[in-house]
Amino acid sequence: MNTNLSSKDILELAISKHKTQDLSGAEKLYQEVLNKDDNNFNANFLLGTLFASTKRFELALTKLEKAKAINPNYADTYNNLANVYKEQNKIELAKKNYNLAIKINPKHINAFDNLGIIFLQENELSLAEANFKKAISINPDFINAHYNLGLAYVKLGKLLKAKESYLKVIQINPNFVIALNALANISKILEKTNDAIYYYKKVAQLQPNFKDVHIHLGYLYKATGDFEQALNSYELGLKFKPDELLIYYEISFLNEKIIDIELYSNVKKIINNNKCSKENLVYGNFILSKYENKNKNYETELEYLYKAHKYFFELPKNESKFQKSNNFWLKKVPEFNELFEFNLKKKIIDSEYKELKPIFIVGLPRSGSTLIEKLISSCDKKIKIGEETSIITNFVSNQINNNKKLFDNIDIARNKIISHYSDKDLIGNEKINIFTDKTLSNYFFIKFIIEIFPGAKFINCIRNPIASIISILKTNLSEISWAHNLSDIFKFFDIYFTIIDKMKVNFSDYIYDIEYEKLIINQQTELKKLFKFCKLPWDQKCLEFYKNDFVSLTASNIQVRKPIFKDSLNTYLNYKKFLDKYGTRYSWWSR
Repeated sequence: MNTNLSSKDILELAISKHKTQDLSGAEKLYQEVLNKDDNNFNANFLLGTLFASTKRFELALTKLEKAKAINPNYADTYNNLANVYKEQNKIELAKKNYNLAIKINPKHINAFDNLGIIFLQENELSLAEANFKKAISINPDFINAHYNLGLAYVKLGKLLKAKESYLKVIQINPNFVIALNALANISKILEKTNDAIYYYKKVAQLQPNFKDVHIHLGYLYKATGDFEQALNSYELGLKFKPDELLIYYEISFLNEKIIDIELYSNVKKIINNNKCSKENLVYGNFILSKYENKNKNYETELEYLYKAHKYFFELPKNESKFQKSNNFWLKKVPEFNELFEFNLKKKIIDSEYKELKPIFIVGLPRSGSTLIEKLISSCDKKIKIGEETSIITNFVSNQINNNKKLFDNIDIARNKIISHYSDKDLIGNEKINIFTDKTLSNYFFIKFIIEIFPGAKFINCIRNPIASIISILKTNLSEISWAHNLSDIFKFFDIYFTIIDKMKVNFSDYIYDIEYEKLIINQQTELKKLFKFCKLPWDQKCLEFYKNDFVSLTASNIQVRKPIFKDSLNTYLNYKKFLDKYGTRYSWWSR
């Protein structure tokens, strides 16, 4: 008890302790002031704020409400009350108090920023954007608002604008780790691989144990073909997370020798622990499947693969998203009749679009599509490689999910789609624009694509279905919802064969079938026929595609850096007897 000190002196001492994070000492002194004068505004406000920071929300509300009653015109009181209500999930009360703070002080940047965060969480993205922009207009160097505006832009799908916001953040504070990580993530999505590596390296330098940064670096180095750096990154990741089985799984693609009895025993120990994470259950089972494959125990290998995919589908980040996606691909799209009403009318092709000659590579996953794209790109450096752009898929899915017609406003659709391809630098000012898009599911949209790009060509990649299915099971195609359940895989394959057969009947001039097995056995002959269809120049050097520098973000990024070999053509026969019971009901099973 500071009996000889005035309330003012005690308050100053309390504020000093509060600033130095001596919260217990500050609390006692604030209470001492209030014992002398219960209506001291500053003591009530600051003690309420202290209670809020230590999660004692009911006590915080009591003191802040008391402060408000003493002085109803202090904006920070309403802002701090709103913060407490937000923590208690009383969102409407939080909004009301943030707005009251702004009414009293129209330049209260924290209230604008906090209100924007609520709208961001509610997916009221335009309102979130407006509030963050208002905070920035008041203080252009308000770093939180710039960062949060970036989050809003990401949710809006405006990645270039999000990038601008995060660049502003690191301009203000070059060591703002989460903004650097966000820039790396955006660069990765935009396929700016070197930029992504640069930003992830900055994150790793500032905070070496930052979540998954070494895994991201390993993945990107692998995509560029720098396998040594990829291994170094993964091994560094293991120093911080020695029980992270995802890292061992990724290393196994670069160093098969890691799959041994020692790793097998370690994985068993980890996944049999009651506290084993769901992610470790996924990648532990993938690793165990590789061990069984190495020992030629193919039935046991399949059992581990089924478990791995089941656990992956059930991950909290995936389950709801995958269920929705499966409903789209296995039900909505096949039943969207507008895509399959083959009544296109011949019409004059506008000269403006004659020179757009995209090559769409379609088919089922693990059917040689990445190989085809690299072979095409190696014949002419002017051909721009899109890999999996998802541009058409995103546009069509938006129309379908919003119950909109596809063909009613084809000119508007064309302009939007061309704009997206231009943003990816696939369409430029060249006289003739040839580019690839390897979004395999575009076979659903062939009719629509021809309306957009009358000069389009489609390469349909075909492989023995059993070989494709086994390869899908062995590969964790993390973005494909139907690829994690055998029943869904067979259903999607059946839909594919039904749809592509219809497309080939109606658009035979646009579609060329390339059979993986024939290509592997007779490369030059098959490629010459393909290049003739695509009206591309043939060059013997195309067969040395693997010597070129390129970035591949697909699951085949290791295989496409090697010459074409025939060795793996019949490995699927080891599994045929285990899958026949599922496949024999389908006519395409023996294709």
